[in-house]
Amino acid sequence: MTYVKNHLIREEDSSNPTYMFVGSTNKPNVMDHLACFSGGMFALGGFAGANGDNVLENDRDLLIGEKITAACRHAYKQSPNGIGPEQMVRLRHG
Repeated sequence: MTYVKNHLIREEDSSNPTYMFVGSTNKPNVMDHLACFSGGMFALGGFAGANGDNVLENDRDLLIGEKITAACRHAYKQSPNGIGPEQMVRLRHG
């Protein structure tokens, strides 16, 4: 998961980011709908203590999972029919 954390996760550009996105190395600002499952994977890993005794890293994984899931939930809520998009694009503001 270290590679994913260091290279594929993108955080919102703000002082208090609410959402995180999981991109790919060739399209870092695009998140496919299946990436929404990674929110649960991070949360389960953090909750189960996948990082051993490293409590700070476990807490970080829980937060990453929460923010990825929040981004996906927001996308589903914004859809007129309640179905999430095939892809989401992270737009930079400012």
